[in-house]
Amino acid sequence: MGLRAPARITIEVREVASRPDPVRRFRLSRSLGPDDVEVERDVGFPPGQPVRVRLRLPATAERLDLDGVVAPEDEPAAARIVCFIDLDPEVRRRLVAYLEERLGL
Repeated sequence: MGLRAPARITIEVREVASRPDPVRRFRLSRSLGPDDVEVERDVGFPPGQPVRVRLRLPATAERLDLDGVVAPEDEPAAARIVCFIDLDPEVRRRLVAYLEERLGL
């Protein structure tokens, strides 16, 4: 298990779709890592579906828009996990810095 911290952050999970009004779900996160986010209840999209996650790290005004995919069914708690894909190195650095600060590292 890698770097991970409890985090109660409201996130938006939006389907990646070409239609003008994609389906959006709002969830409260349970924990956050540099590679994924786990939410309190089912994400609301099927395993493996590409999604876009929007969130604000506490104490910042900056919104992060992260590409992701709902975890595959064989993952524990898959219906509640969105794995980030193709994260920009600077965004990953900010996530890690937040997690390290949160964990007192």
